[in-house]
Order: sequence, then C-alpha cells, then structure tokens
Amino acid sequence: MESLVEELTCPVCLDLYEQPVLLPCAHSLCKRCAGQVFVSRKPHSQHAWQGMAPKEQHVCPSCRHEFQLPGLGADGLRKNTTLQNIVDRYRKAKNNTAVPKAVPCEMCDGEPPADAVKTCLVCDTSYCEACLSKYHPMKAGLARHALIEASAATPKVLMCTDHVQEKVNMYCKTDECLVCSLCKLVGKHKDHEVAAVSDTFHQKKESIGGRVAGLIQQNAEVECFVGKIQETMTKAGQNCAGIQWRVEAFAQSLTTAIMKRKNELQMRVAMEKDQKLKTLGQQLGQWTDTGTGISAAITEAEALLNEEDPITFLQASKVVEDRIATFKFLEKRKLKTTEQFIHNTLGVSDLEQRVSSLDFMKAPEPPRILTQQCTAGRDYITVRWAAGGKTPVDTYKIWYGKSDQGTGWQQTVSSTFTSLAIQKLEENTSYAVVVVAKNAKGTASSQRVDIKTRRGIVLDYDGGSISYYDQHHNLIKSQTQQFSEPVYPCLDVKDQGGILSLVQD
Repeated sequence: MESLVEELTCPVCLDLYEQPVLLPCAHSLCKRCAGQVFVSRKPHSQHAWQGMAPKEQHVCPSCRHEFQLPGLGADGLRKNTTLQNIVDRYRKAKNNTAVPKAVPCEMCDGEPPADAVKTCLVCDTSYCEACLSKYHPMKAGLARHALIEASAATPKVLMCTDHVQEKVNMYCKTDECLVCSLCKLVGKHKDHEVAAVSDTFHQKKESIGGRVAGLIQQNAEVECFVGKIQETMTKAGQNCAGIQWRVEAFAQSLTTAIMKRKNELQMRVAMEKDQKLKTLGQQLGQWTDTGTGISAAITEAEALLNEEDPITFLQASKVVEDRIATFKFLEKRKLKTTEQFIHNTLGVSDLEQRVSSLDFMKAPEPPRILTQQCTAGRDYITVRWAAGGKTPVDTYKIWYGKSDQGTGWQQTVSSTFTSLAIQKLEENTSYAVVVVAKNAKGTASSQRVDIKTRRGIVLDYDGGSISYYDQHHNLIKSQTQQFSEPVYPCLDVKDQGGILSLVQD
C-alpha cells in the first residue's frame, strides 16, 4: 500500500490530493498547488505595448515537461475525477480502520496475561512471545501451521473443499488457490509449492497495490489523451466552420461579380439593339418614300402611255421622262447594318470549366523531366520538363550537382518556364538534376536524372594525339599526330541563312 500512497500524494504539498487537476503531461497536482506554482507573470512592458507578448511556458514539477496553460490559466485545467474518487475511497478506508486492540495470550498462567503476538489458525490459539516459543515451536508438525498477527478481529475461517473437516491454512502457488495441510501431505497438492496464508496475503496485497498505482497513472494518461481528442475535435469543428464560411463568402462574391457583369453585358446588348433598330428605321423610312415615288411615277407613265393624241403626249412626255430619270441613279440597295450583333459571343471558352473545377489549393504534383528532350554541350546542359498534374504551379527551380558528389549542390533562380539551360559546367562530367515545383501550398520534387556534358574533339598537343567523340561520348576515332607548330582552332562557315555567334569562354 505504500506505493499506492505515493501515487496519491501531490508532489508539491506532499499530502493526499485535494481537487486534483490534470496537466498536459498526464501528471496531476492539487488545484490549490497548481494555482500557486503556475502563477502567470505579467508580460514585459516592451512587448505589452506592441501586443506581442509570447505565451508563458510552465514546467511540470514531476517530469519537467514544458507546456502552456489554457486561456483561463490554472482554472482551465481538467479535473482528474478518477484520481479524486480513489483518494476519497482511500481516506474512507483509512478512517474506518480502528486501532487494533491487544489480544491476551491464551497460554499465560499469570494475571493479567501478556499481549499475544501470533495466532495459530490450525490450533485456533493466540500466543505471546514466551508462550509461542514454549508451547508452539516451529518444529516438526507445528512448522506447517499457519501463524498470523494476533488481532481482536475474528479471522474468516474457510474449510477445505476436499477435506471438509480441515481449515485452509496454506496457499498453493502452483495452482494459486487455498489448501489445507492434508492437501499438501496426501492430497493433489502434495508436490506443489505452498506458502503461509499470511505471507501470501501481504505479498498479494503489496503487488495489487503497486499495480493499482500503475493503473492510476495509466488512467491519468488516458484522461489526458481523451482531453486532447476532445480539444482537437473542437478545433477541427471550428476550423471547418471557418473554411465553410470562407467558401460561402467566396461563392457570394463570385455570384455578385457574375451578376454585375451580366447586367453590364445586357446593357451593352440593349444599347446595340437600340442603335440597330434606329438605323434600320431611318433606312426603312427612306426606302419607303422612294418606293412611293416610284409607284407614282409608274402610274403617271402608264396614264401617259394610254394617251392617243400626239400633241398631248409630247407635251407631257418631258415631265414623265424627268420623273423617271430621278430614279435611274438610285444608290445600291444595301442595308446599313445587319441582324447580327457585334457582341454576339461571350468569351467563356474555359470559364465555366474553371468554375466547375474550383477546389481547395493543393501542393503541386512532382514534375516529370523529359529525358529524351534534354540536351548537353561541352559546358552546358538544357533541361526540359512537364508539370506532374493539373495543380497550378507558381515557379520552378532546378537543383544540380555532380553525380558522384552528395554535397555542394547549387540551385537556379525561380522561373515560370518549363526548360532551362545550366551553363559554365565541366566537360565530360555527369550532373544530377532535380526539378522542384512550388506553389502557395507547398513544393514537389521530380525524380533525379543524370545528364552528362559532351566531348567533341580532344587535342592532346603534348601527347601528340587527336580524338573524336560522338554525341553519346563514344570514341569515334583516335590518331597520333606530331605538331611542329602551334595549333589554332579554325571554323569553316557556309552561308545558309543562319547566324554564327562567337562568344569568348
């Protein structure tokens, strides 16, 4: 029970817990002790006016684990209800335990008899120290009797199930059960290991007490973890609610912008409609008047053609001819506008698809280096790649270094292009290349690809040889050559519409 008492003792006041509270590390303190130990210090004035006071770190008195108190301070710590119940039960059991009364020795001749120290469960007799050694020496058959501390409380008497006339006075460790003396002497527990009931009682009590102490600590850890789960559930609900609110606000703003734009577009269509109808109306009036004039001229000409008197016909013919001549040079009958509207097509080729595919931002997928399209020169390599998926990418950069070296890698500047040339490299050297894609959510790296700079012609002036290599660095031809004079490079340029640039390396 001593180990159990230790588990029920506050590490600050060294007394049994009073209203224990649970710390984030699963240890416990009295509520009063926690309030005294974790006194919040006022923030330094330099931070106070800036509103940047950092959260104060506190240390558990038991394990020195650092943590931060909730917003309410020590009052915000969870109550360790289970531990409080165990402490209450322990106090009640301790208070109910009366001071043992002295038991008189039943074998003493003098008056008053001495206080007994042991009681034999087999003899059912209590002995003082002197009588115990005189009348009940632990020898021969008496050595197998079970002795317990003398107590006024009448011990429970249990009879053996196999030998109904015998009291159980031993504990079989092999079968873990109570047995009598006959069970050990001639019964089925003859060859088993046994122990005195009192010894086993104390051992078991101490063992179970220690295990209960361990369970108390485990229960505190479980309650602490349950508290973390509940706190995480609350925060998860709050975070999701915040995200839902932002999604709703975004949808509302998007809807408002679309409705505003719709009204603007409809207004432009209405204005164009009014302009077209006005133009066509004016043109309709003009051509209606022209048609009326032509009809009048036709009527007048037909009346003249019915005239049989030459004199009258000739007198009126001049007027009719002039009337007909006014319609000879009419403008070409062409509409000044069409039924088609200028703004008859909305530029929404991918807008609907983009709105339908709206999603929460994700980190980019790893880009793919297009090895077949990568090229290399004597002192440069050109890397080409493609995006790994449809997630938007803000920028790309390349990490590169010699393939046989794990350190000393370099990186290029960020770029939005999907190809990049890396220059000023060593010739005939293999370089490892990794492309990194980045957006607001995170980064993703491609698989490593090795690209080797090329060899062309290698002239060994001192050794007297010339070697030729193809684009795959395979030796084509090597020949010995003695040089009697200095050697200079020469370029033979043919004009085929291209441009030749010479750059000093």
